[in-house]
Amino acid sequence: MTGFRAIRILPWISGLLLMSCAALRPVDRDLNRHSARVDQHRVAMVNHARSYIGTPYRYGGRTQKGFDCSGLVYRVFQDHDVLIPRSAREQSTQGRKVNTHQARAADLAFFSVRNKVDHVALVTKANQRELWVIHSTTSMGVVHEEVLGSPYWSKRLRQVRDVLN
Repeated sequence: MTGFRAIRILPWISGLLLMSCAALRPVDRDLNRHSARVDQHRVAMVNHARSYIGTPYRYGGRTQKGFDCSGLVYRVFQDHDVLIPRSAREQSTQGRKVNTHQARAADLAFFSVRNKVDHVALVTKANQRELWVIHSTTSMGVVHEEVLGSPYWSKRLRQVRDVLN
Protein backbone atom coordinates (compact mmCIF):
# COMPACT_ATOMS: atom_id res chain seq x y z
CA MET A 1 0.00 0.00 0.00
CA THR A 2 2.87 2.44 0.73
CA GLY A 3 4.41 1.84 -2.71
CA PHE A 4 1.01 2.56 -4.31
CA ARG A 5 0.80 5.97 -2.54
CA ALA A 6 4.32 6.88 -3.69
CA ILE A 7 3.41 6.07 -7.29
CA ARG A 8 0.28 8.29 -7.03
CA ILE A 9 2.19 11.19 -5.41
CA LEU A 10 5.23 11.09 -7.71
CA PRO A 11 3.45 12.54 -10.79
CA TRP A 12 1.97 15.29 -8.61
CA ILE A 13 5.42 16.26 -7.23
CA SER A 14 6.93 16.12 -10.73
CA GLY A 15 4.17 18.42 -11.96
CA LEU A 16 4.90 20.94 -9.21
CA LEU A 17 8.59 20.92 -10.04
CA LEU A 18 7.90 21.48 -13.73
CA MET A 19 5.46 24.30 -12.94
CA SER A 20 8.03 26.01 -10.73
CA CYS A 21 10.59 25.87 -13.53
CA ALA A 22 8.08 27.30 -15.98
CA ALA A 23 7.36 30.13 -13.57
CA LEU A 24 11.01 31.20 -13.73
CA ARG A 25 11.09 31.64 -17.50
CA PRO A 26 9.45 35.09 -17.61
CA VAL A 27 12.00 36.36 -15.09
CA ASP A 28 14.81 35.04 -17.30
CA ARG A 29 13.21 36.68 -20.32
CA ASP A 30 12.89 39.95 -18.41
CA LEU A 31 16.59 39.80 -17.50
CA ASN A 32 17.49 39.08 -21.12
CA ARG A 33 15.32 41.98 -22.31
CA HIS A 34 16.92 44.29 -19.75
CA SER A 35 20.39 43.16 -20.82
CA ALA A 36 19.49 43.70 -24.48
CA ARG A 37 18.20 47.22 -23.68
CA VAL A 38 21.41 48.05 -21.82
CA ASP A 39 23.50 46.76 -24.75
CA GLN A 40 21.39 48.77 -27.21
CA HIS A 41 21.90 51.86 -25.06
CA ARG A 42 25.67 51.29 -25.07
CA VAL A 43 25.70 50.84 -28.86
CA ALA A 44 23.61 53.99 -29.31
CA MET A 45 26.10 55.94 -27.20
CA VAL A 46 29.04 54.66 -29.25
CA ASN A 47 27.25 55.49 -32.51
CA HIS A 48 26.54 58.97 -31.18
CA ALA A 49 30.24 59.42 -30.34
CA ARG A 50 31.14 58.21 -33.85
CA SER A 51 29.13 61.10 -35.27
CA TYR A 52 31.70 63.48 -33.75
CA ILE A 53 34.74 61.87 -35.44
CA GLY A 54 36.62 64.61 -37.26
CA THR A 55 35.52 67.35 -34.84
CA PRO A 56 38.54 69.49 -33.89
CA TYR A 57 40.11 69.57 -30.44
CA ARG A 58 39.23 72.56 -28.30
CA TYR A 59 40.42 72.97 -24.72
CA GLY A 60 37.35 73.02 -22.46
CA GLY A 61 35.14 72.29 -25.47
CA ARG A 62 31.97 70.27 -25.29
CA THR A 63 30.17 71.23 -28.50
CA GLN A 64 30.44 70.33 -32.18
CA LYS A 65 32.72 73.35 -32.60
CA GLY A 66 35.34 71.42 -30.65
CA PHE A 67 35.82 68.95 -27.81
CA ASP A 68 38.45 68.18 -25.27
CA CYS A 69 38.56 64.54 -24.15
CA SER A 70 36.28 64.82 -21.13
CA GLY A 71 33.97 67.26 -22.92
CA LEU A 72 33.33 64.64 -25.61
CA VAL A 73 32.52 61.96 -23.05
CA TYR A 74 30.43 64.38 -21.00
CA ARG A 75 28.42 65.40 -24.09
CA VAL A 76 27.75 61.84 -25.27
CA PHE A 77 26.60 60.76 -21.81
CA GLN A 78 24.53 63.93 -21.31
CA ASP A 79 22.79 63.42 -24.67
CA HIS A 80 21.79 59.96 -23.43
CA ASP A 81 20.50 61.25 -20.08
CA VAL A 82 23.44 59.93 -18.07
CA LEU A 83 24.97 62.48 -15.74
CA ILE A 84 28.69 62.25 -15.11
CA PRO A 85 31.24 64.79 -13.89
CA ARG A 86 32.88 67.13 -16.39
CA SER A 87 36.60 66.43 -15.83
CA ALA A 88 38.49 63.24 -16.72
CA ARG A 89 39.85 63.01 -13.17
CA GLU A 90 36.35 63.17 -11.64
CA GLN A 91 34.95 60.79 -14.27
CA SER A 92 37.63 58.27 -13.24
CA THR A 93 36.01 57.95 -9.81
CA GLN A 94 32.63 56.90 -11.19
CA GLY A 95 31.31 53.36 -11.63
CA ARG A 96 33.43 50.28 -11.13
CA LYS A 97 36.80 49.21 -12.45
CA VAL A 98 36.74 46.44 -15.08
CA ASN A 99 39.40 44.29 -16.72
CA THR A 100 40.67 45.99 -19.89
CA HIS A 101 40.03 42.90 -21.99
CA GLN A 102 36.46 42.60 -20.70
CA ALA A 103 35.54 46.22 -21.38
CA ARG A 104 32.26 46.81 -23.18
CA ALA A 105 31.00 49.50 -25.49
CA ALA A 106 30.55 52.84 -23.66
CA ASP A 107 32.91 51.95 -20.81
CA LEU A 108 35.51 54.63 -20.16
CA ALA A 109 39.29 54.22 -20.52
CA PHE A 110 41.50 56.52 -18.44
CA PHE A 111 45.06 57.57 -19.17
CA SER A 112 47.75 59.61 -17.43
CA VAL A 113 51.17 61.00 -18.18
CA ARG A 114 52.11 61.13 -14.52
CA ASN A 115 50.16 59.65 -11.62
CA LYS A 116 46.99 61.69 -12.09
CA VAL A 117 44.33 60.87 -14.68
CA ASP A 118 44.41 63.50 -17.40
CA HIS A 119 42.71 61.82 -20.39
CA VAL A 120 39.53 59.83 -21.00
CA ALA A 121 38.23 57.85 -23.98
CA LEU A 122 34.98 56.05 -24.79
CA VAL A 123 35.48 52.31 -25.41
CA THR A 124 33.94 50.97 -28.62
CA LYS A 125 35.33 47.42 -28.58
CA ALA A 126 37.76 45.28 -26.59
CA ASN A 127 39.34 41.85 -26.75
CA GLN A 128 42.57 40.16 -25.60
CA ARG A 129 44.78 42.18 -27.95
CA GLU A 130 42.85 45.36 -28.73
CA LEU A 131 41.08 48.24 -27.05
CA TRP A 132 39.28 50.50 -29.51
CA VAL A 133 38.23 53.93 -28.30
CA ILE A 134 36.82 57.22 -29.50
CA HIS A 135 38.51 60.23 -27.93
CA SER A 136 39.56 63.78 -28.58
CA THR A 137 43.30 64.36 -28.86
CA THR A 138 45.10 67.69 -29.05
CA SER A 139 46.81 66.70 -32.31
CA MET A 140 43.96 65.04 -34.23
CA GLY A 141 40.67 66.04 -32.60
CA VAL A 142 38.02 63.33 -32.27
CA VAL A 143 39.32 60.01 -33.60
CA HIS A 144 38.58 56.29 -33.41
CA GLU A 145 41.71 54.28 -32.72
CA GLU A 146 43.14 51.15 -31.15
CA VAL A 147 45.21 52.08 -28.10
CA LEU A 148 46.80 48.86 -26.80
CA GLY A 149 48.98 48.64 -29.92
CA SER A 150 50.00 52.28 -29.65
CA PRO A 151 53.35 52.89 -27.93
CA TYR A 152 52.08 56.28 -26.79
CA TRP A 153 48.67 55.28 -25.38
CA SER A 154 49.40 51.74 -24.12
CA LYS A 155 51.97 52.89 -21.57
CA ARG A 156 49.61 55.62 -20.33
CA LEU A 157 46.48 53.46 -19.89
CA ARG A 158 45.62 53.32 -16.18
CA GLN A 159 42.16 51.78 -15.94
CA VAL A 160 38.83 51.05 -17.61
CA ARG A 161 35.60 51.77 -15.76
CA ASP A 162 31.98 50.80 -16.31
CA VAL A 163 29.97 53.87 -15.35
CA LEU A 164 26.62 52.60 -16.69
CA ASN A 165 26.07 49.61 -14.35
